[in-house]
Amino acid sequence: MADLEIRTRQIELAEIFADIEQLKNNVHIVLDNLGFQNVVSNDEVAGDLADIRLSVVHLPISDRTFYQQVIAAGDSHDGTVNTVNAVLNQIASL
Repeated sequence: MADLEIRTRQIELAEIFADIEQLKNNVHIVLDNLGFQNVVSNDEVAGDLADIRLSVVHLPISDRTFYQQVIAAGDSHDGTVNTVNAVLNQIASL
């Protein structure tokens, strides 16, 4: 059965990043390293992994504070959840 997973967390942009675009570039690299295909970076960073489409968006709150959302849709619950968790684990350390 198809599944949609959304995880939202509030982040403070680390000092190593001059702006949100630099963080998004690093998220793009993470998706590439995890084997995502067709990775794009515009308002979102998104890509495909097998039957899963995943998107990472950053919604501004104030100054260097953002809501970071990881959204994925896939054909199976377990595969979609595991993919979201793998991406979250990788980008949490950025």
